[in-house]
Amino acid sequence: MLWLWWRRRYRQWHYRRLLAAWPPAGNRVLRFNWLDLTLDGMRCGASLGSVAIWGRPEHIALPADRLLQITYPERGLALEFENESLAYIGFEFSADHPQRRLPVDNLHDEMQFFSATTELADIRRLAGEPARTEQDESKTVLQYRRLQHVLEFEFDRNGTLRRFNLFPEEGK
Repeated sequence: MLWLWWRRRYRQWHYRRLLAAWPPAGNRVLRFNWLDLTLDGMRCGASLGSVAIWGRPEHIALPADRLLQITYPERGLALEFENESLAYIGFEFSADHPQRRLPVDNLHDEMQFFSATTELADIRRLAGEPARTEQDESKTVLQYRRLQHVLEFEFDRNGTLRRFNLFPEEGK
């Protein structure tokens, strides 16, 4: 059991050292490409080192043995890496940060970015019917499947976008 503790401590030290060498985050505007499902040219499966261009993350976490989470709270961006390979992209919107927007290339002339003002009806109109819908008293989640990926749009009970997630389909 002690070796697990040492391994975890080593991984924490390793990632903190590695990420500390990345440049500061800066104000780079990230763009999501709707056609090829990339964020600034990065797709799921990209290496940990390739996202260094986005700058040093503000927080890191190691919730499981081969899982690394890095977040940029000011941007609303959360990334997960499995075995140092990008496995999840999440972008959070909120009324507290109305300036937070995710520009989207190749979506539609009517909608050039996702933001806290994006509504459930906008996504349904532009993306069509979802493959799956989950709903409870506090939120609605629309799931779309494209290019062997799952795109999730999470809306609050008022129908405004709160979170956008992208990850590979299971078993792909």
